[in-house]
Amino acid sequence: MLARLKSIFQKTPNSEFHRLLCAVRDQYLEAYRRALVTYKQQFKPGGPEVTLRLNIPNTPAHFCHRRMDLASGAVSPPNLTEVVVENPLQFEPKGFQLPSGVSVTMHPFAWSGIDIITRPFPSDSPELARWCLKWLDLDDKRPRDKHGFSGVIHCVTPPEMRSERWVFSVDFGSAPIVAFDELLTVLQQLGIESVTAGSFEVKCQPPA
Repeated sequence: MLARLKSIFQKTPNSEFHRLLCAVRDQYLEAYRRALVTYKQQFKPGGPEVTLRLNIPNTPAHFCHRRMDLASGAVSPPNLTEVVVENPLQFEPKGFQLPSGVSVTMHPFAWSGIDIITRPFPSDSPELARWCLKWLDLDDKRPRDKHGFSGVIHCVTPPEMRSERWVFSVDFGSAPIVAFDELLTVLQQLGIESVTAGSFEVKCQPPA
């Protein structure tokens, strides 16, 4: 079923929905690449997408790992830096009925912090865990590009109940838009038919 749903998404790679995702992702990665050049001049050694294990009691491992945008051990304490996009893309909230049958309402969002709002689903579902671990790539199996990016997400927060709805945040990092598609596929497998997404409250933060 997962393969069939993925093929449905991939049949329309140039849809308005995907063009919106691409525009926001491209804006973030452009800022990320510029910040990385400056960072490497300031910190030697220093680089992108360094994985940290956060101490969050009684929480599954896939919610306890964070890839920092930029990190260096050249100073004490280590420098941990997040990339912030200035003047992010703004647009009116827009609804999309995707070929898979999932309804998505997109609000203005940052690729590095998208809040996902749905009706409740099992937060310990193996489907969600597999998606998180695949795109976090904690074993660093994915090849790095010339900038040092691996095409990975940077964090996922545990779903929290707010006004009878689940809310969780994803920092999509350098991951391709297919990672977003696959997350929607997972949510549909969990019985979710309607999703609201936007940067309402970014939860993926560097540890204090």
